[in-house]
Amino acid sequence: MPITATPVAKTLLVINKGPGAISISREGNAWDLMEIFFMTADIERARTNPQFSVADHIVFESDRSKRKFAIIRRVFEWHPAFHAYEAIMMLDDDLVPVGCTIADIFALFDRAGLRIGQPALAPGSYWSHRIVLQDRRFAWRKTNFVEVMCPIMTRAALQDYLPLFDQTSGFGLDIYWSRHEWKHHGGVAVLDATPMRHTRPIRGGIAYQGVSADEDGAAFFAKYRLRNYLHLTLGGEWTAPGRRAYAVRIVYLRQILGLIRLGLRALI
Repeated sequence: MPITATPVAKTLLVINKGPGAISISREGNAWDLMEIFFMTADIERARTNPQFSVADHIVFESDRSKRKFAIIRRVFEWHPAFHAYEAIMMLDDDLVPVGCTIADIFALFDRAGLRIGQPALAPGSYWSHRIVLQDRRFAWRKTNFVEVMCPIMTRAALQDYLPLFDQTSGFGLDIYWSRHEWKHHGGVAVLDATPMRHTRPIRGGIAYQGVSADEDGAAFFAKYRLRNYLHLTLGGEWTAPGRRAYAVRIVYLRQILGLIRLGLRALI
């Protein structure tokens, strides 16, 4: 269970920390930090050495069958004070900000005005979904997909999706929340001006050992009748306003051609 302090900031960064985790520097009281430790050695160090972690909230989870999102659900349901945060970023431990701070990411997410977002992936990142790669034409983009690697949610969005967090180890969650936000709230945000670099190969971390994406996600996909779909850029805030008309034509022309190739079933 977590060791908690009273929330100080309006935003919360949650990091699931394993071997080789990247250290994220604190930025004063700009945001609060929760660290989740699941390795036995790290749990013992955190318990015996107060300097081991600078987090405001520390969570110990020795049950290796529990994954990041299931732990987050348990913590937020266990202590209602966590629902005081206006925005929560759930960060994998192999991501590092590039040319920005965590506070910058939260600020741009707030400016985008959507319920769910994520920092774009900087050049040199390991990646799975092209839509989240940094596009320097935008400060932020409205899209129809945000992945599980580093989602940022408003308090309202987190409360909506929290009941799903322990139904899968993570596979399929991004399809569910992205599709729902696209249909009911206009989309989700990819934050291009505040990118992060993903430093490890996809599914290369210890948290994925013994987990099959196909097997893990099959029941979740079947239960909610999910399937993959074409990822689209739906607009956003441009960094070069004078070139907006040209850029809009290029972005949407590519999407239309993609839809023709894949068929309209991609949107069903």
